[in-house]
Amino acid sequence: MSSVSLLSPSGTPFVELGGERCWRQRTIRDVVCSYQWVELYKLGDESAPREPEPCMCLFPAHRRMDTGAYCIPQRLAYLYVTSEGKPTEHLLRKAFEAAEALGYTAHDRSTIHRIIDIIVEGLPDLIMMPTDQPKALATKRRLIGVELAVKAHGQELHSEVI
Repeated sequence: MSSVSLLSPSGTPFVELGGERCWRQRTIRDVVCSYQWVELYKLGDESAPREPEPCMCLFPAHRRMDTGAYCIPQRLAYLYVTSEGKPTEHLLRKAFEAAEALGYTAHDRSTIHRIIDIIVEGLPDLIMMPTDQPKALATKRRLIGVELAVKAHGQELHSEVI
């Protein structure tokens, strides 16, 4: 499974996408569509709940330093597709933003159509995704520094991060 980390300007990871952290993942040509729980409020979405929420996350299959990801939260899925399964005007506008976030040009019509197709085909999985994140996927905070442990006879006596 592909995975990518979105980094802050200081280089620390905001969120890790794909890999073992996702509920389901599929790759469509050069775009990965990962379904996972993301803490969008930590990324600046003030309307997001204060806990991880189910999202469809699109990111490039081949990681490049100048790209990002585009996430659609489950609570906003209704904005992207009509009840008949047709793309909405909102999706048509957002496909341009998604293309630019993934590092593509918004002037390439085939890329825009591909992103629209990926979102329309993937929204049923987003809607079926469980609302609550399984405890096994709870985010473990990364330690910054070096972890040292003192062991004697196979038993850990002391450990700390310096």
